[in-house]
Amino acid sequence: MERGIPELRKQPGSMPKLNSPRKSGESFQVRREIRLPEDFAHLSPSYRHVPKPPPAIRPFDLADCLDRFVRFQSLPEKKWEQREKVLNIRPGLSLEEARFWYEIFTSRTLQRLEPEFLLEHLNDALEKPREGLTIKIPNLSGRHQVQFGIVLWSLFSTQGLAQTLVPACFSWHIELGFTHAVEIGFARAILPFSSDDALSEMRQIVAHVMATFPFPKNPDSIPAFCFRLATILGMTDELLPIVEHWPDNAFSGERGRLAEIWLRPQSFVLALREPQLVEHHFRRLNLPGCPIGNWIAITGFSALDVVEHSIIWELSKSVSKSSISALGQCAISPEVAPVMLNLMLESQTPEPAQKWLETHPVETIAGLVPVALGTGMLADAAIAMLEVVNLRNPVCELSREVLSLSEGEIERLANLMQSPSESRPILLNEQSTPEWLHKVMSDCPRYRRNPPWLVVRNLSALVWEQYRLSFKQTDRLLWFLQFSTRQNALTFFKNPVISSVKERCSPESRNRFVLELLGSWKKAGSPPKDEWAFLCLGLIGDDAGVDTLASEIRNLENRDSPLAVICVELLCLIGTENAMKHLIEISVQSKIGPVSKSAEECLSRLAVQFKLSPEAFKERFQKKRNAKIPNGK
Repeated sequence: MERGIPELRKQPGSMPKLNSPRKSGESFQVRREIRLPEDFAHLSPSYRHVPKPPPAIRPFDLADCLDRFVRFQSLPEKKWEQREKVLNIRPGLSLEEARFWYEIFTSRTLQRLEPEFLLEHLNDALEKPREGLTIKIPNLSGRHQVQFGIVLWSLFSTQGLAQTLVPACFSWHIELGFTHAVEIGFARAILPFSSDDALSEMRQIVAHVMATFPFPKNPDSIPAFCFRLATILGMTDELLPIVEHWPDNAFSGERGRLAEIWLRPQSFVLALREPQLVEHHFRRLNLPGCPIGNWIAITGFSALDVVEHSIIWELSKSVSKSSISALGQCAISPEVAPVMLNLMLESQTPEPAQKWLETHPVETIAGLVPVALGTGMLADAAIAMLEVVNLRNPVCELSREVLSLSEGEIERLANLMQSPSESRPILLNEQSTPEWLHKVMSDCPRYRRNPPWLVVRNLSALVWEQYRLSFKQTDRLLWFLQFSTRQNALTFFKNPVISSVKERCSPESRNRFVLELLGSWKKAGSPPKDEWAFLCLGLIGDDAGVDTLASEIRNLENRDSPLAVICVELLCLIGTENAMKHLIEISVQSKIGPVSKSAEECLSRLAVQFKLSPEAFKERFQKKRNAKIPNGK
């Protein structure tokens, strides 16, 4: 059964604690709130930089620092949050303390010494003048690079470090961890406390160095650090030409994924700051690993499907759980409810998403009622979730108040919630997925995002027996279908993946699926590069979809006769009685020579398929012809 929902419906007493039930006469307001952590507030388009007072410099206590370091070393690395709290490195370090941590972090020898010998070696290092220091690479795991970044910016003067560091980093291509440490250290230790004049001067320094060291043309190469600093400073004018130069899907496939790890293009795209630009290039480049806080800060609620895809395709359970929790903390709105519902069903860790839906009943109702009244693959899951919420909050009454639904819609919603759950298709999971579907999915790896007009969860589900395909399975199938073109459509029709889907999935579900897919494509203006959506009518549509395909052929005859000919061939490959009737009509009525000729050739092949003699075929054809043409002329 659908993960997490039926158990709650059967055992309401075991539900997690929800918000208090609605009291008589109480009015509920739908919230639309974005709560950004301090680290991401400066990314919002509405942000206005107001420098904070510089933090008070804390006096250096050598014994306390040694004690913190010893406790830090005693904790296992997997407890990185506790280790970070023990270090307690934050803006406001004195020069002496910054020097202490700098020597510790950059020396393998000091990190291995016992506490009684550590002080002796540290005294020699701390006595060296600061002017003689050279920038060294830290010996730290990635989790604690941030602390080193704060130490580095606290130890060196801001302008002096910028003038030294920005050009010097050009030779430090392989030290990604160090680069990340300096980025985050600047964002936390310098940016919040810098005046507009100081930031403007910093931008001028970075822009000058960017002109000296051009951005590498090869995406496998790591750029100079000045480009990283430009992303933090929000230098849109300098970074936009770089992002626009990258080709579509530049970071897809194995080589693209490797380039994405080295280059981290997400930071360049997010640095554009304009919501439309960020969303356009993020989708165009098919970037994985969407940073939740950054994305919400820039785009708000307008592109939550990017976050949804990123979390669903995340393989790490810990990352998935933390990402869903971050989304729930950053955004409270009805637009979040369908995303959370899909994450509850499809992600590696459904518990945080389910908890959000149950603890925000008003937003859940406002977001899921339109989904439940629709026909997408989430409709059944939305109904089941609303039944859970209805145990503590009257869904129909709240829907009337917050959504202004008509009485007819309220009645329909009540009937849907009272319908037996056994009649709804069950979501396929790893255990219930049959062998044939496992094989289909193995042939449909996923390397790029769907086009912007295609929202998978808004499509009706493909149904096999009493089960329905999951979001991931449908998404992979759509990715595979995107490789179909007018040049390979006839070969594509015979592909084992297409054959398996047509043989196993119910005709009614396939027909709904392709018609909704076609409708979404047309609503987006029928983009030519996504012509595959139209071809799906013939590739996986059922016999009822033949009527729509035949109608589209008549519309295409004068506009795009080559595509009309391909669709005629698809009718022939479908080969049903209904397809043959439409082929006869096309051969008689079409005034376009290639289309009419193709229909007649297809009819000849179908006659053999139906085991009709040439005379019987001719008689059947002539009978249809006389019925369509007055006086048989």
